[in-house]
Amino acid sequence: MGAQTTDSTNTAVPPVKTASPASSQPDDPLLREDPKEVWDKLQLSFLQLDAPGEWRTNRPPRDVLTKWRINKARMAVQMADQSRDYYQRYPDVPEAVLARESEYNLLEIAVNSGNTNLLDRLTVLDQRKLADPSLSRSNRFDLMVHIVQRNADCHEAEGVPAVMAHLETGSRDLLKAFPDNPESWQFLVTVADQEQDPEKARRLVNEILAGNASESLKLSTRRIQGRLDHLNKPIPFHGVGLDGRPIDLTRMKGKVVMFHFWDTDCGYCLDELNEIKSVYEKFHPRGFEIISISFNPDRDSLVQFLARHPLAWPQYLAGPDWDATHGRDFDVQAMPSLWLVDGRGNLRDLNARENLASSIEKLLNEK
Repeated sequence: MGAQTTDSTNTAVPPVKTASPASSQPDDPLLREDPKEVWDKLQLSFLQLDAPGEWRTNRPPRDVLTKWRINKARMAVQMADQSRDYYQRYPDVPEAVLARESEYNLLEIAVNSGNTNLLDRLTVLDQRKLADPSLSRSNRFDLMVHIVQRNADCHEAEGVPAVMAHLETGSRDLLKAFPDNPESWQFLVTVADQEQDPEKARRLVNEILAGNASESLKLSTRRIQGRLDHLNKPIPFHGVGLDGRPIDLTRMKGKVVMFHFWDTDCGYCLDELNEIKSVYEKFHPRGFEIISISFNPDRDSLVQFLARHPLAWPQYLAGPDWDATHGRDFDVQAMPSLWLVDGRGNLRDLNARENLASSIEKLLNEK
């Protein structure tokens, strides 16, 4: 669900009429309303949360997107209240079940948009859903996974470390509730992947590999282990850039180099480009370089993007098959990823997205 308007002043959410039993009389027209018709009108209002169709191919400016998200969150709260009013007014109709689910989903939209004041109300609904005796163990596991991820994401504005701290706490709860489920380790793998402290990351890796995690999760964990093994060692990299010129890391000794793993179809990658441009402009005169390694599906898509949005540093196309190229060689698992190599050519930072400018500054001062 999303919204089709970016102007909150033009959006009218059709209200659900309610009446308390104390004020309702036998001739009250509310008592003669068809609950199905009321529900159909409310469902129709949900369409206002759909993003404009043209945004699928033409990403809007950041300020427009921000305004739309704020408006969407506001409307979602109104619609959640109306869904609650509906099932309280018509508790016995079949649509009441759908209204309860709509309230839950709409509150999540608002919470995910930053309205954490509603988290307590949503948590009550979480517990109600988890306590449902008709919920299978498998569905209960899936629901708890969803809740852990959502609650961690609520702290995104505080930075990656805050998100990972909450994700680790939720992961421990999941492991306690479902110790025999090999997928219960999934969030701990994510925490190990994003951990800023290499020693803690290694402890988490060892814990996962010693546990009963699924083979796919252990494979991902071994790739994290392989990536950690690259730390404080030279990174061998040479190739030919999109412009036909060679890219050779050994010729960049004395410079701080950032590896930028990305894909032009990755929204998070695009969101970070402005910051990356900013640090390049600030630190390049002091000996800072960037090598972008793209996992775009084809050369044309990358070339066309760069024609519209030129970048001043070398671009290397690794291609979409991570396991056949540098995704395998470098054990890269997610995009965007930013690595920092010091002036001696040794890999020093696997998670430079957090505190990027200060991390670059620190390495430059070592020279």
